[in-house]
Amino acid sequence: MPSEATAGTARKERLRAELEAARATFHAVLASLSDAQLKQRSKNPAWTNQQLVFHMAFGFFLLPSLIRIVLVLRRLPRPVSQLFARLLNSATVPFNWINAAGPALVGTRFTRRALGATFDRVHAHVLRRIDAIREADLELGMYYPDRWEPLFQDYMTLEDILRYPVLHVRSHLQHINHAPIDGVE
Repeated sequence: MPSEATAGTARKERLRAELEAARATFHAVLASLSDAQLKQRSKNPAWTNQQLVFHMAFGFFLLPSLIRIVLVLRRLPRPVSQLFARLLNSATVPFNWINAAGPALVGTRFTRRALGATFDRVHAHVLRRIDAIREADLELGMYYPDRWEPLFQDYMTLEDILRYPVLHVRSHLQHINHAPIDGVE
């Protein structure tokens, strides 16, 4: 039977592998789209392919902040986290507007190269954070605004939050308007 330290290392290695697979998928999608295809409408009528790819990356860009929020709120009584989630849920309409407008406004500002480089920088930062996180901290969690994002649950552990951008990238692959990419599900 593996020791707790070995199990923790294996758990963190699985997270790292999932995050790396999402990074590879993101880059495969970005590389597969010609400049003309980036400008085409995606299967999400609100965005072009380029804006959608930015939105996919943004799930990763949020991760360092989400990690910090969990590590701060874990020190407070659980009702504080519940209140925080309720307050955020009450702001669902403005959040949805910002979530839709953000990629439309910012998504075309990034060049392909800059978006890929920013993604890789944030990804590397997240991997360093995982290395610094204690095994027990993966079980820490908080209440989340579950009306903001279908992938958010009412209560999420740090491990759940670390998996969020992986699921987010996968969930939006079907919205990219292009031919299937080899090796990408």
